Amino acid sequence: MSTATAPESIREHVTAVTAVLTVVGYGLVAATFGGLVPIFPDIGEQGVNLLGHAIAVVN
Repeated sequence: MSTATAPESIREHVTAVTAVLTVVGYGLVAATFGGLVPIFPDIGEQGVNLLGHAIAVVN
């Protein structure tokens, strides 16, 4: 089994790469919840209730 290795430039700047990925990730989450990235379908109240009941059954 082979493993992936990061390029030398990434290994030298782990903190900076982590910070950039964190900012990008939080930006995407904020944009999604703000409605700028429309990835969630409109499922309506019945769909929300169905998912709520399904989660309750699983729990």
